[in-house]
Amino acid sequence: MKSKIYLFLICLSVFYSCSKKQGEKQNNIISKDTMALVIMDLHIVDAAISLNSFDMSAEDFDKKKLYAQVFKQHKVTRAKFNESLKYYSKNLAEINEIYKEVIIGLSKKQAEVRAK
Repeated sequence: MKSKIYLFLICLSVFYSCSKKQGEKQNNIISKDTMALVIMDLHIVDAAISLNSFDMSAEDFDKKKLYAQVFKQHKVTRAKFNESLKYYSKNLAEINEIYKEVIIGLSKKQAEVRAK
């Protein structure tokens, strides 16, 4: 799982490294802490989908709807998340900090699940 996260991080960094110049942080950017929590929950949704571990009917099993629930839970919009991801991806140090928190959070949740 960690290798997939690192691969995603590298691809994201390369993709955005050629974009516009890095400017000052905009007011509509999600905080690093919130960004880490949202990304962590999105990864959990992706993992659950890939394992088909939701106890839902086929019509309720919609990735867009599940992502929308994550955004609603964290009080952010998809557009604000995408803009924040674009902003943080322009700075490798910042996106690395965020993903370190994601990995720590996912590892904690994994330990909790295994302990049950």
